[in-house]
Amino acid sequence: MVLYFIIAAAVAVGDQLFKRWIIANIEPYGKMELIPGVVGLTHVHNTGSAFSMFAKAGWIPTVLSVVLAAAIAVFIVKARTGRFGKICAGAVLGGAVGNLLDRLFYGHVVDMFELEFIKYPVFNVADCFIVVGVIAFFVYFLFFDGKGQKNG
Repeated sequence: MVLYFIIAAAVAVGDQLFKRWIIANIEPYGKMELIPGVVGLTHVHNTGSAFSMFAKAGWIPTVLSVVLAAAIAVFIVKARTGRFGKICAGAVLGGAVGNLLDRLFYGHVVDMFELEFIKYPVFNVADCFIVVGVIAFFVYFLFFDGKGQKNG
C-alpha cells in the first residue's frame, strides 16, 4: 500500500518542481516555445477548477480538492481492486495534491502547457496525471479488474 502513496508523492513533488521552474523562468502570461507548432509553455494562473470552471467560486475549488484527495486516499487503503487500479489512483491523488498545494501556497493553480495545434485550455503536469490516471483506471476497471489478477 505504501507504493501507491509514494507514487502520489512523486507526482506531487515533480509537479511542484516543474511549476517552480515555470514561475522562476517565465513571467505570468509569458510564453516559451517548447515543440514548435505542437506545444508551448505559457505561465497562466487558474483560480478555478478544470477548464477554469468555478473561477469566481473563492474557496470552493480548494475544498473540492481536499475532499477529492481524501476520497482517493481512502480508496487506496480500502478498495479491493488490483495493483494497477491503485497505481492509477496514486497518480490521480498526486495530481490532486499538486494542484491543492498551488491553491494553498499561491491562491491559484499554475498552468503551463498550451497546445498550439488546437484550441484547448492551458494545463499542467498534475492535470496530465489526473486525466491519464482516471482514463487508465476506468479502462482497467471495465476490462481487467477482477478477471484473474491478484488484488493489491
